[in-house]
Amino acid sequence: FRNVSIDLIYGAPGQNADAWERDLERAVDLRPEHVSCYSLGFEEGTPLTKAAGQGLVRRPTDEHLAYLYHIAHSFLTDRGYEHYEVSNYALGPGNRSRHNEGYWNGTPYFGLGPSAHTFDGSGRRSWNVADLEAYVSLVSEGRSPEAGHERLTPAQRLLERLMLGLRTADGMDMDAPTPDAERLVLRWIAEGLCGREGSRLKPTPRGMLMADGMAENMAAAMEPH
Repeated sequence: FRNVSIDLIYGAPGQNADAWERDLERAVDLRPEHVSCYSLGFEEGTPLTKAAGQGLVRRPTDEHLAYLYHIAHSFLTDRGYEHYEVSNYALGPGNRSRHNEGYWNGTPYFGLGPSAHTFDGSGRRSWNVADLEAYVSLVSEGRSPEAGHERLTPAQRLLERLMLGLRTADGMDMDAPTPDAERLVLRWIAEGLCGREGSRLKPTPRGMLMADGMAENMAAAMEPH
């Protein structure tokens, strides 16, 4: 294989900075072309979440997760990896994940299989039935396995565009922002959350970590009064 990606998870109960750095060192020793670093999620109904609710394990604080995130950023960028999206690092632009970038750029995609999602690029998103036997039966009969769909409103599409753009090092175009949006951008720049290249707004690593909240604030600032 000439292009290998490794997924790492941080934020496991009891994991400290030293343990996380050892994971990063082990990964970089293999020199993979791509590394993804994801924060562990506590999903409802899982044994981990139940154990946390019973006090058997302790959830990491947001501050601790941010600390581990910044450790990964410093460690990997110091060793030649480009931090091109909040959770993703590549040895140069040619090794970025084309699959993931398609989602961030709003590229249409077609989902095959149970629970798979489809997006038409113009705002319609649909998903298939989750049950395998039901999916096979529907497809075998020549029927659509679609279980449901939604059409994003212009406001929802704007929020998604902002949210996804602020997660990536390439950022997003902010040509002709409203006065409220311009004031928000200037504040973010002063706070070290982003920079500006021409009309393009590019988040810093700290800004990427706050992309969701920043996107909501920007969407509100861009609404016409």
